[in-house]
Amino acid sequence: MFGPGTWPSCWLCDMVDSDDNPSSAAWGVWIGRAEDRVATWVRSEPFDTRPVEDTIEQSHAVSRNSVWSAILGRNDGKTGWAKFRSFSCNDLTKHPEVFCCDREDWQRYYRSTLVVPIRYPSNRLGTDHNHLGFVAYDSPDKNVFRGLPDLFKYREDPVGYSDRLESSAAFHLAAILGDTLGSLLGPVMNGRSPSHDQECSSEKESE
Repeated sequence: MFGPGTWPSCWLCDMVDSDDNPSSAAWGVWIGRAEDRVATWVRSEPFDTRPVEDTIEQSHAVSRNSVWSAILGRNDGKTGWAKFRSFSCNDLTKHPEVFCCDREDWQRYYRSTLVVPIRYPSNRLGTDHNHLGFVAYDSPDKNVFRGLPDLFKYREDPVGYSDRLESSAAFHLAAILGDTLGSLLGPVMNGRSPSHDQECSSEKESE
């Protein structure tokens, strides 16, 4: 589909990037295994010194990372998260007691971050979604995504966090990209399962 550095992978970074404020974007993909894991599918340019991490052996467990656990409503070992629309924080180093990441040197690569899901509706009403992966925008600098709420201040208040997101153009742009990718990739990667067809058929009959 799209290669590194093309418009879909770095458009938001271009909005906030500067010589003094570098940022990058990556698409993470879902890897089905005994436990849910995420690997990097593509990363924007310029590349930093992070390993590629595009294989199962290099992937990261959802259960050991706050970012994905918060979006999926999972437990990361420190917090039993409700489902959040995205994950945003402008200084991850302020929350060492609650932020989980299985990359030991994560502070070298990201302190500010905005992550949205790549997903598509699992029913015609759009009340539930299948997740394919994530789009992550991050920077080693602090306070890159101005105006975005700090998710850790809303750990017990997903509604309040969602309300704060509504006023952020950066969130809406990122979310549009995530949902667009989900709509394009969902049918290609997963097809339409029998349970999905049965559910849609039942809903149509009840209309």
